[in-house]
Amino acid sequence: MLINWPGGWKKSFQHFSFYDVISSFAKIKKGEKPDIPIERLRNKACVVGMAASGLMDIKPIPIEPLYPAMGVNAAILDNIIRANFFHEVPDGFIIALIIIISLVTGGFVSIYHPVRDFFASVIIITIYSAAAVVSFICLKVWINIIYPAAAILVTYIGLTLYNEVQINLEKKSLFRLATTDRLTNLFQKEHFNTLMRIKLSE
Repeated sequence: MLINWPGGWKKSFQHFSFYDVISSFAKIKKGEKPDIPIERLRNKACVVGMAASGLMDIKPIPIEPLYPAMGVNAAILDNIIRANFFHEVPDGFIIALIIIISLVTGGFVSIYHPVRDFFASVIIITIYSAAAVVSFICLKVWINIIYPAAAILVTYIGLTLYNEVQINLEKKSLFRLATTDRLTNLFQKEHFNTLMRIKLSE
């Protein structure tokens, strides 16, 4: 499951020493004043466990470098009680998105404007990433950013290389048409004279 972290460990949950809770309960039974405001525990879900910084179950999380495993359980319990989960879009949606984005990118990549097309690809990646972040924050829906962004770059690079190859082949074809007689398949007189001058100058 994707945990919707309520925040940092110390700020998100109220903490009481277990000893103080037991001691306060005993004092209330005796009619004495408790050590902690025991009414704060009324109608609350309480998680009991160790949270010392030297324990083995202290782990890093995205929002905090040290977070006790008990805090992870408390965060999950908080998600369940509030029904406040993050959801991941299905793989089929991501695959369809990659195909659509690749087709859109391929639609504007041309032979004559590689620099413009590069910046357009960067703009598409930026817009998509911003939309994914907004959906994550506002709708609690996690959409993969890496694969579609990589698809945009791969499409741009692949089509740009393909266009460069096509340009070189077209140049060779035009050069052959300009320097070769189509009937005899021999060099034309002007090109032949140019080759002779180059050879004689050597």
